[in-house]
Amino acid sequence: MGRDSRIPKTAGASIDWLTPAAEDRMALSASFLHEELGPQKTLSVGAGYTYRIPIDESGAKRLCFGIGAGFTQYRLDGTVLTYVDEHDNSIPVTNASHIEPDANFGVFYYTPTWYATASIRNLCRPPA
Repeated sequence: MGRDSRIPKTAGASIDWLTPAAEDRMALSASFLHEELGPQKTLSVGAGYTYRIPIDESGAKRLCFGIGAGFTQYRLDGTVLTYVDEHDNSIPVTNASHIEPDANFGVFYYTPTWYATASIRNLCRPPA
């Protein structure tokens, strides 16, 4: 039995860890995501760094800053598409691939009873 390209497929993994010598102040992360939806495939890979600042002596209140970077690759297999207009140059008739870099920044403040967060994603992408 062969693979059915009509069935969407998603695979992802991420890992986060504290750096042991940094008194629980620094953390690192890595992520991977692969998706297939018909002729379209997407691969995203990223890494991040977080620094946590204790606000009180117990460490229950913290202010955290994080940065991340990575890339996303978009692929489209134009050979399997059915065309209505064969002369539409915006639709590829072969395999097309495009890689976009990505960066993000976030801040996170938390206490035992509430938290607030703000983030900016897609810092490398031009506005649409």
